[in-house]
Amino acid sequence: LALGAVALPAFPGAPPAPPPPAGALAFSAAEAERRARSGETLLVDITAEWCITCQVNKALVLERGAVAELLRAGAVGMMRGDWTRPDPAITAYLARHDRVGIPFNAVYGPAAPEGIALPEILTESAVLDAIARAGGTRAQAAR
Repeated sequence: LALGAVALPAFPGAPPAPPPPAGALAFSAAEAERRARSGETLLVDITAEWCITCQVNKALVLERGAVAELLRAGAVGMMRGDWTRPDPAITAYLARHDRVGIPFNAVYGPAAPEGIALPEILTESAVLDAIARAGGTRAQAAR
């Protein structure tokens, strides 16, 4: 999996990255940190169409259950970066977090303006815990 995450972006001819989904912000590391410092809690999702683990994380954690409810309600913002095509800003962001591949997710908030990196395979409890630690209230994380 990790090899594919590193090797596939290097092949030319990948389709253009799709825009972020409705309600999600386009990826910007500086904007994530700025929003966290201004009091917002934000989930950053770095993904790609070819990343199977990314698609599983979306289907099982980000788009259902308590995490999806927080995102839909606007209690936690969503920022998505798409690495379907190589993107130097995303590559630099991954390197700052000592990562060379995806999936990569982090939660930003007032108590974590530098972000809390999540495990590659997401669980609802890991995401909710990071939201609480980042400054989202336990009530938000429990919704």
